[in-house]
Amino acid sequence: MPHCEITLPLYKWRLDKCLHFIKFKSKKLSTTMDAANMLSTIVAEMGQLQYEIQEHRRVLNFLLRSVRTIAAKDRGLGVRDLGFRLISVF
Repeated sequence: MPHCEITLPLYKWRLDKCLHFIKFKSKKLSTTMDAANMLSTIVAEMGQLQYEIQEHRRVLNFLLRSVRTIAAKDRGLGVRDLGFRLISVF
């Protein structure tokens, strides 16, 4: 694969790389060390994905707490008023 900027998500890029590997069977892993390096790369990617999921969860929990706080303050307002209030807060 030529050096270029990867525009696909990582899992799709890996799938494309695997399909490319299957097409050209002459490019096999040269040593067991190559396989071990690939496995360690996959483990690192999984760790990065887990971290990103945790960050998104934190943000969503923060937004939910904010909505609950605003809703508790403005129980008398209608749904449209509450939506406008949320937009003005964020």
